[in-house]
Amino acid sequence: MNIQTAVIAVGFTIVIGISISWWVNSPTKFPEPTGATSAPANAIRAPKPKTATLPDLVPNTAELLPGFEKREPCFSPALTPDLLSIIFSMAGRVGSGFDLYESTRPSIDDPFGDPVLLETTVSPETEAYPAISPNGLELIYVKSDINPTLWIAKRKSRQEPFQENKLWEAVGKVDASIRVGTPQFLDANRVVFSKLEKNGSRSLWLVQRSGTKFRNPKLFVQQQGAEALFLSKNGLRAYYPHIEGGLYLVSRAALSHQYGLPLPLTSKEQTGPIDGTIWVSPQEDVLIYCSPGLQKEIGSSRRLWQIAF
Repeated sequence: MNIQTAVIAVGFTIVIGISISWWVNSPTKFPEPTGATSAPANAIRAPKPKTATLPDLVPNTAELLPGFEKREPCFSPALTPDLLSIIFSMAGRVGSGFDLYESTRPSIDDPFGDPVLLETTVSPETEAYPAISPNGLELIYVKSDINPTLWIAKRKSRQEPFQENKLWEAVGKVDASIRVGTPQFLDANRVVFSKLEKNGSRSLWLVQRSGTKFRNPKLFVQQQGAEALFLSKNGLRAYYPHIEGGLYLVSRAALSHQYGLPLPLTSKEQTGPIDGTIWVSPQEDVLIYCSPGLQKEIGSSRRLWQIAF
């Protein structure tokens, strides 16, 4: 692990290996780091919560997400803050590739129920990398693994299907050489998404809501590498998986600063290789992710797991 951490610390230069073409066709070489300015030398963990998000989870012991023990291929999970609803991408329908589904449960002690296809989002393209608003009424996701675009769907209650579904215009015009993706709700009125350039550099952009409309995006952080980050609510901490390592954390003292050096939180031996984007609970003590499982290789399976750390 020490060797792997050292490799990652030198500028985050190795791209996360995942298998759909949105990522596979991305550049495999990345710019040399310029140095993290005014950043802590080591990442600072989130405060330990008084009550664990999932008290029955044994720390650092991965288990299949309850209700998903026999479901695959599934990946790119996104949950509501109460952990009662999960939206994810799954393949298996005849004549279609990856589509978005939702599963719900009455309490965190129950398994998730049968997945429901989000029919208004279905197209001939791949739908993946969802982000769900805290109230569960807005969904932003990536459509297409060739020409990625961000779309937004809305509904009036969590018991109803998503109805309005359209291109998310808040992103604005994007150069054809830039891939957009990995949206995330920081809260009800703030959304971040990424731009991946041909040279391999990735930046995160913040879109803030004013009234009923989202404002133009503003640069949130220029990353040192190309990892797909999952941010804490305040944006001071960011989590990301590494195919050779497990789960890592970076942090910064202020939003105007760069992220500092990474801190390993879990190892590949604990999680299995993590495939694609991740979701971290609001208290930052539970990881929901996709992996083929312990001692298996990326591409052999895509199943949803959970682990407390």
